Amino acid sequence: MGRTVTVVGYPKARETPVWCTNLSTAYGDSQQRIECPGYSGGTSGSPWVDAEGRVVGVLGGFQQGGTTDDVSYSVVLGGEAAALYGEATSG
Repeated sequence: MGRTVTVVGYPKARETPVWCTNLSTAYGDSQQRIECPGYSGGTSGSPWVDAEGRVVGVLGGFQQGGTTDDVSYSVVLGGEAAALYGEATSG
C-alpha cells in the first residue's frame, strides 16, 4: 500500500472542512490507516482520494474510523469496489 491520499471531511463540531494529504499505510489485510489531525465525530464516510483522483478508501473501518482524532482508518477499496461502481454507473 503506502500511497499518498487526500482526505476531506466535515466534523460535526465545525462548519468548515478538515483537509489533509498524507501517506496511507497498511493496517492488517483489509484496512489502511492515515495520520491526519482533527478528524473527529462526523467525518465518517469521508473519501480517501489518491493522486489519480480515484477513491481508494472511506473513513470508517477499524474502531469506527479510529480511537483518536489524529489517526483514521478505512477498508481497502480494490477491484471489487471498482467493479461494483462500474456496474452501478453503467446504466
